[in-house]
Amino acid sequence: MAGKRLLSVLLLTWLLIGLLTWMPVFGLGADAQDTPDTPKPPNAPPAAGSTEPTDGAAPMTDIHGIKPPEPAGFDPTPLYYAAAGAAVLAAAVFSFLIWKHRRRRLRVSTTPGFSPEETALAALDELVNLEGMDGKIFYFRLSAVLRQYIEARYRIHAPEMTTEELLPEIKHLGMDPALRKGLRSLLETADPIKYAGSPASVRAMEDHLAFARRFVRETTPTPAQEA
Repeated sequence: MAGKRLLSVLLLTWLLIGLLTWMPVFGLGADAQDTPDTPKPPNAPPAAGSTEPTDGAAPMTDIHGIKPPEPAGFDPTPLYYAAAGAAVLAAAVFSFLIWKHRRRRLRVSTTPGFSPEETALAALDELVNLEGMDGKIFYFRLSAVLRQYIEARYRIHAPEMTTEELLPEIKHLGMDPALRKGLRSLLETADPIKYAGSPASVRAMEDHLAFARRFVRETTPTPAQEA
């Protein structure tokens, strides 16, 4: 859903850029053409400075009127703007596709025969070598595990939602306020690291990994709740 919304915004931006850059080529928005000269009355006297004879003498032929301005050649500037806009749009679409591909690769598949919490805890156990792990990769994988767990546990499409879309949905799940606050903090910390390249400290990574394990354990229904 968020991906479709972003793609629609990109396409609308491209259409606006194309309209603005091609308007000068087709003369859109130009001033109205000059009105034609008013014809002179049939017997009007010659204007001042005219070369027409006034007494029957031969007309003067050595003075010519000013030539009309010659049209200028085709201006390629709008094409340059259009090409630049196309390059920006292509780069944005390419980045979006890479992001979608990475998210798809990092989705945690539920193993048949295992519960959502078992699958999530097993995936969290793989995030152990924090000292040698890049912060961006860590938070991509950590948030993917939690979003997949939330989808399996609560039947909401958390992996496809942005943080701004997911957090309001969490409020309606009857979750403990402390867990909801911790999840908000984790996701809002992860987004700048994943998408803006912000630095990540090993201490913060350790704290968020511990919280993710606690989140899964405390939201796992007890046998009495499942009955």
